[in-house]
Amino acid sequence: MSLKQLSGGVFSRLSFGGQDRRPVWSPDGKTVAFVRDSTNGGGVYGVAADGGGAARLLAQLKVPVQEVAWSGDGRWLVLRTDNGTAGAGDLIGVRVDGDTAQVPLVTSRFTEMHPAVSPDGRWLAYISNETGANEVYVRPFPNSSAGRWQVSNGGGMSPVWSRDTRELFFVGSGGRLMSADVRTDNGFEVTGARTLFDVSGYALDLYHQSFAVSPDGSDFLFLRPRATGASVTRPAVVTVQHWLTDLKGRLK
Repeated sequence: MSLKQLSGGVFSRLSFGGQDRRPVWSPDGKTVAFVRDSTNGGGVYGVAADGGGAARLLAQLKVPVQEVAWSGDGRWLVLRTDNGTAGAGDLIGVRVDGDTAQVPLVTSRFTEMHPAVSPDGRWLAYISNETGANEVYVRPFPNSSAGRWQVSNGGGMSPVWSRDTRELFFVGSGGRLMSADVRTDNGFEVTGARTLFDVSGYALDLYHQSFAVSPDGSDFLFLRPRATGASVTRPAVVTVQHWLTDLKGRLK
């Protein structure tokens, strides 16, 4: 696992395990959490972003871990497990410090994936195939049994919150990047949704998060398949900048 500055910096290695993957920044940008696979299940470790010090164990589950998400205050990790039954997984919460007991957040016979905790720490977005198709849902966090709201309609994946928790971005049907306007003053409510732009040409991963958004919501980061031979493709990092300005220009 390596770190690279988007402005053109060099790669620097952060971890030295044999199976380190799925890196996720902590909210303060000081720590990178990642999954380290072992014969004893899935271990989630954290390493300082500046490369100082050794990786420390943050959580250990008896089943493989496929995805990791931080809470906005950096006190929780939400882990998506792989239960080994036709891809079915659950969402488990683990406190980083203090009581590290595993807290079931969304566990069912269906497949739950793509966990994303809102920056204000009040809401958990995820996808589930409980209706027969993957859709985006939101629950309160960490008391996830207190409510449930469906955000997407006709298919959805890869939910990502805006910094102010007023928007929830996700990939909708047909490979369209969507934005759902949400209101959280008194409970949770979706007040509108709109298409931003087509992302079908990028690498969209059904089983893991497919993109990231900048803190100010003006840039998106995707992976684009890059052909290197007759039958070989490798992903290339692509930043979609100033998408709102481009969208307004197309509407004129």
